[in-house]
Amino acid sequence: MSLYYTSPAKSIEIIDNPEKFVYFKAHLEQAKAEGKWIWIFDCAEMRNEHFVSIDFTKNLFKEISENQLNSLMGIWVIHPNSWMRTSISVVTPLFKKEVISKIKVVEGTRLELISNLEKMGIAGPASEWLGRESVMVLKAQSQAQAKKVAF
Repeated sequence: MSLYYTSPAKSIEIIDNPEKFVYFKAHLEQAKAEGKWIWIFDCAEMRNEHFVSIDFTKNLFKEISENQLNSLMGIWVIHPNSWMRTSISVVTPLFKKEVISKIKVVEGTRLELISNLEKMGIAGPASEWLGRESVMVLKAQSQAQAKKVAF
């Protein structure tokens, strides 16, 4: 199983239009091609410019429900903020329970997060990827080899 980490606050570019969504979708397909995967979404330090539109969020969940449902094992939200909570609330009635049930919100300090994530099945030191500069990286790779994806 692969573990991907995304932090919009660390992104180079925000993807919030149809043309750039195609680019983002290609990275989702790459994750799917590698087999089962979990997406860690870190909301820490997000500001207004990092928030994507509700339309983008709905398109993302549509993509997940139509093309990623069998490969995506979970979306784990760490450092949740009001924008993320609102986004989850908006999409909850629109999508299958199978999609929404994959979302887990993990709260707490950094040490609590590491402990909670390890209890959820993350092996090894979670601090390796919690502090990375990259936006979407495969956990199994070293920082020098990491795939960097900005959105």
